[in-house]
Amino acid sequence: MHDHSDNQKKDIELPLLGPTPTDTESPLPKRSRNLDANFSESQPKYNIWGIYFALISTLSSVLVAVIWKWNPALPRGELFVWRSVFACPLAYLLIKKYDSQLTINELFGYHNVKVGLIATISIITYFVSLLGLTVSETTTIYATLGIFNGIFGLLFLQETYPTFERILGGVCFVGVVLIVRPPFIFGEDEQSGAKEMPISRFLAAIICIISTALWSLIQIILRATKVGCSKYAMLFQNNFQMGVIAFVDCMMNGGLQSMGFQGYFTAFLMCLCNLSVTYCIIRALEYEKPSVVGLVSYSEIIFAILADLFIFHIFPSFLALIGMSIIMACCFLLIKKAQ
Repeated sequence: MHDHSDNQKKDIELPLLGPTPTDTESPLPKRSRNLDANFSESQPKYNIWGIYFALISTLSSVLVAVIWKWNPALPRGELFVWRSVFACPLAYLLIKKYDSQLTINELFGYHNVKVGLIATISIITYFVSLLGLTVSETTTIYATLGIFNGIFGLLFLQETYPTFERILGGVCFVGVVLIVRPPFIFGEDEQSGAKEMPISRFLAAIICIISTALWSLIQIILRATKVGCSKYAMLFQNNFQMGVIAFVDCMMNGGLQSMGFQGYFTAFLMCLCNLSVTYCIIRALEYEKPSVVGLVSYSEIIFAILADLFIFHIFPSFLALIGMSIIMACCFLLIKKAQ
């Protein structure tokens, strides 16, 4: 009876991979069964839904960039304003779906405003870092997200950070470096060397690291939040605050401009993809640890290169193809362990 109770307790502690089989008497000796149980518990296990949601989030992020790049003539400030106008009501509907009793005062409570502000600062500092860094350099620095997630998850959530994940994170980072080929590693090319940056590269790199750490902190907060409404309240606050900042910027620079049907439609598509990015991250963190979600986010580079290839007709180099293969292999290893 005592052994049967212990096995039931272990069943409760297993990861979110579905119900466990009914405990029955095994023909193996008790010592052998305990050794097998200890070996099984020492192996990292992953949830397939967490990985799928993380992949959808990264794909949505690339779609936002594609939509943004499709027509660079559209005014950026107005796009952010109208994206927020479309996104805030949809985010509010998500909140009502998970907590119909939520009030406006609770939505604008200290915790929700604070978390939304952290996300907003992370986005703003990311764009500021682009003033002193090339896109490839910024992407390389942001690829440390998985490392920050693993460290913060260990510090704040007391979640395990197995050696397997650390090794995959390092291998994925090598793949990212091969894809973006940052000039500070592979040397300056003619295009990046010909352009003078408004701020120093060192300062921009520090700002980009801060942006990455803040976005990682957001994922840790989402993972720690047990009540669904608080998570989606962050989504509302992020869009609301970004809209306010963009609106103030537009008013300080001559007022809002009319964008026409194409501009408003573009803002609506950006709204949908932006909601998908955060919604899928929230769902992914309900199933998986931040370190695993951060590791899967490396696949964003693959989606970006495919978009350049099939939409903008920019062909990747040989080193980029090697990097893509490395990242895909790491993601497939996680998916295989989740099945």
